[in-house]
Amino acid sequence: MYSKEYIDELTLLYQYIAIYLNEENVAKKLITRIKSEIINLRYFPKRNKLISKNKKEKLYRFIVKKKYIIIYKVDEKLKNIYILHIFNSKQNYLKII
Repeated sequence: MYSKEYIDELTLLYQYIAIYLNEENVAKKLITRIKSEIINLRYFPKRNKLISKNKKEKLYRFIVKKKYIIIYKVDEKLKNIYILHIFNSKQNYLKII
């Protein structure tokens, strides 16, 4: 499942690369890679770094291509993964979330 924030951030990322940088093929490949990495989370969702030890909401992160950070949480009861955000690695994502 994807949060509205994640969808908006991913859309902006695609638009930036495809339109502003004029690299539509690069943007498509990146989005495909990100989606593939997210699909692979279903096999072992807790394999990535735990960044929040809040008992209510444990947040995890993984990095795609050493440049993009995906923030997600795992619902153990429902066996669901919720993708919350995508950030550029240069952003201070811990301050934002």
